[in-house]
Amino acid sequence: MAKAFAEADVVVEDEFRTPRQYQRTSSRGARSRSTRTGRYIVHTASQFPFNVRDRVAQFLGVRSSDVRVVGHHIGGGFGAKLDASLEPYAAFAAHGTRRPVRIVNERAEDLLTCPSRENAIMRLRTALTADGRILGRELECLMDNGAYSGEMPFLASVPMHVLGQVYRAGATRVVTRLVYTNTAPTGAFRGVGGNYLYFALERHMDNWPGGSVSTAASFASRTC
Repeated sequence: MAKAFAEADVVVEDEFRTPRQYQRTSSRGARSRSTRTGRYIVHTASQFPFNVRDRVAQFLGVRSSDVRVVGHHIGGGFGAKLDASLEPYAAFAAHGTRRPVRIVNERAEDLLTCPSRENAIMRLRTALTADGRILGRELECLMDNGAYSGEMPFLASVPMHVLGQVYRAGATRVVTRLVYTNTAPTGAFRGVGGNYLYFALERHMDNWPGGSVSTAASFASRTC
């Protein structure tokens, strides 16, 4: 990597920042009851019922086979309904009260707890030859995890996939940092990280040295 930048005729650097995006799904809700045999029955609108089942079992300290999740019409999910939300609370309350329990978020509560698309800072640096060949590229991506982790540790791997596609980039280094902040948790949202990463990559590619059309054409001829 150091060799690529040392041999470069031009080095282009950019920084891009993107905000959070709220899913604006139907509000989250769950209904649960416990049986005399110690099982839990949970009704929810989920994109991934088996994941909800395992989460409820994990939080309550029971076997996954002791939890039955009944799926209902999702009403829009976009990734926000992949993980558990109110289901463990409903199950825990049903266990404590021995009565059916229903919990539904108000819109303000959903705004505070729904896993929005993460805000991010992307720093791109590309080493180029005078004729437009890419010798090497570096990306540092800072992703806002929020206060608690759900899917985000896995989603932090997405930048490595994006930078390895579309362009022949030579030596490539990707560093992703998932940052805990005192904010609502973030998570999957349609496109799962690719939206803002491709935005940053394409804007960076548009930043041709000197704004030369001939150089831009040279870049384009070297795409995969």
